[in-house]
Amino acid sequence: MTELIDKSQQNIEAALALRTSLNLLAPSVHCAYYSCVQLMIDILIHDFEIPDDEIIDEAKAHDMGTHEFASSKIFMDLKSKKEFQSANNFNNTVGRLRRKRNLADYKLFTVTPQTSKNAYEEALIINTILKKHYNIED
Repeated sequence: MTELIDKSQQNIEAALALRTSLNLLAPSVHCAYYSCVQLMIDILIHDFEIPDDEIIDEAKAHDMGTHEFASSKIFMDLKSKKEFQSANNFNNTVGRLRRKRNLADYKLFTVTPQTSKNAYEEALIINTILKKHYNIED
């Protein structure tokens, strides 16, 4: 297991614990989101063979932030493999989770238990798609 996969697993576990045991809803959304980002970055490094120190430059070259670049590359890759249902589910779910994370982290927005639960469930969907299509084991 790579370091990023391990961090991803820690973040999804933290998201659940923050939500259910500690009632810390905003950070639970943050951790759920970053669990997915860490898997996506690991895929860029190991499957797309983009060195980790070049990912930011690659993203900038495409006028994107790192997170958007990673999700875009994976979306396009899934489409190129004719995995259209997974590609669309991935892309739509990432968009929903990203919006929740932005609200939770940067806006005057109260994260409800339902929002936190939805974020956690969306992260599980995204991570399941990534693990399935890029052969990542738990």
